[in-house]
Amino acid sequence: MLKTLILGLIVIICSLIGYIYGEGYKRRFLELTELKRILIDIENEIIYNYSSLPETIIEMGQRAKDPLNKLFISVGEELTKGTSRSVYDTFQSIISKERENFSLKDDDFTILLDLSKSLGETDIYGQEQIFRFAKEKMNRVIEEAHKDCNKNTKIYRALGIGFGVMLVIFLV
Repeated sequence: MLKTLILGLIVIICSLIGYIYGEGYKRRFLELTELKRILIDIENEIIYNYSSLPETIIEMGQRAKDPLNKLFISVGEELTKGTSRSVYDTFQSIISKERENFSLKDDDFTILLDLSKSLGETDIYGQEQIFRFAKEKMNRVIEEAHKDCNKNTKIYRALGIGFGVMLVIFLV
């Protein structure tokens, strides 16, 4: 009886590990779609409402889902204080501190950092172009993340279950 319970626990634990690992791909996809939504909202506020950048970033952070909300609120507060040299430096600093809280890859952060290099540095037409390029990059990355999510989530779930069953067979 105890042996059966232990073998069952092994299968369950291996399955959970597979599910947890597969969920990382799903979280990345969801974070990317949320980041794209935030960028679109920031673009609309800056270009059409002529809002200030720090206020807009804080407001978008308050609307955003976790963990992106903390990133944008922190950046907005740093910009409001005026302690940093540029928007890029602020984003880079906050991202490096909060990096472990995200499922995003370095390439995903590069899109945000590239955008932040030019935020507030050009006129309205320039800002529109910068946001257009950022959205195009985001669309490509989101499409890639969606494919990865669909493929890898299923693979890791199946691997977890398969490895657990295989381990039980060897132990029996």
